[in-house]
Amino acid sequence: MTTHQPHPDPMDQARQWLAEHDIPFRQTSDYQLKVGRINFYPGKGTSFRDGDKARHGIKGLAGLIELLTEDGYIRPSSR
Repeated sequence: MTTHQPHPDPMDQARQWLAEHDIPFRQTSDYQLKVGRINFYPGKGTSFRDGDKARHGIKGLAGLIELLTEDGYIRPSSR
């Protein structure tokens, strides 16, 4: 008999990753996390900076990590 493992919640995964890396964030709604001027929507996997006209090209936590690295929240070796 196989057991069905529930899919991990993207919001929980993102919050856990940010906390583990000591990156301060706010959860501004059920759908959005904010780190400085970076907005991340874990359910859709989209991210963008305040003022950007388009979302970041890389989706998911990988896209958030890239923006965090570009904005100096983490060093590339912290990934």
